[in-house]
Amino acid sequence: MIKDLDKLYARYVTDPNVLGELLQAVSSYGAYVSRYAGHSDPEDAGQETMLRFWHKLGEYDPSRGSLKPWIKSIATNLVRNDMASLERRSTDMPGELPEPTTVSFDAIHVDLRKYTMKERAVLYWTAIDKDFSLTAQRFDCTPQELRRLLHRIKVKYNPAA
Repeated sequence: MIKDLDKLYARYVTDPNVLGELLQAVSSYGAYVSRYAGHSDPEDAGQETMLRFWHKLGEYDPSRGSLKPWIKSIATNLVRNDMASLERRSTDMPGELPEPTTVSFDAIHVDLRKYTMKERAVLYWTAIDKDFSLTAQRFDCTPQELRRLLHRIKVKYNPAA
């Protein structure tokens, strides 16, 4: 529950050690921001609200009104900014989307059948291991020989490359 913010602010003016308590009360507005701005984590939203409050604390004038609506306006502006940011990012890109391409599992197996057992093993281990020296040790060859073998496989089965 949010404490009486005006009393807390009055205590802060006379005793700066109360700042932590004041910031904790302000961070509770994170649930409001999270609910309306779509933040997945209310704690992050609360900290963002608290940070903006901290930066604007010098602008607050108690004679113009209560602290609670002032903090709520900070949180509301945070929600508006987040919503505008989401809207900007969600605009459609010009042109058409490319057609999704999928390859069936069976098609991959059919393609792999054209390779010899050693070629398949080399392709498999280089795809998984990424460390040519270890893969070369598995096949009793040097990393340079392994690279040449991969190049020959590529040229043999993909002449356009």
